[in-house]
Amino acid sequence: AYYKSTGLIAQDVLQISELKHLVNQPEPSDTTNMTQEEKDNITQEDLTPPLSINYEGINMYILKATQELNNIVKS
Repeated sequence: AYYKSTGLIAQDVLQISELKHLVNQPEPSDTTNMTQEEKDNITQEDLTPPLSINYEGINMYILKATQELNNIVKS
């Protein structure tokens, strides 16, 4: 199924020192219980879980930035 979605790119948010604490970085997958064949066929991307963003936490920063921009526009 095709659907549109919007959001922030977690890797970009990680570059902002004030916001990087809002990016969830799960631990990489453990390969100790994998067979050698599974280890040979797996990529680093397969082992690295996707990043996610705490949107509840980031909304306060967005709200404050919007207020500051609004004040600039008004003046």
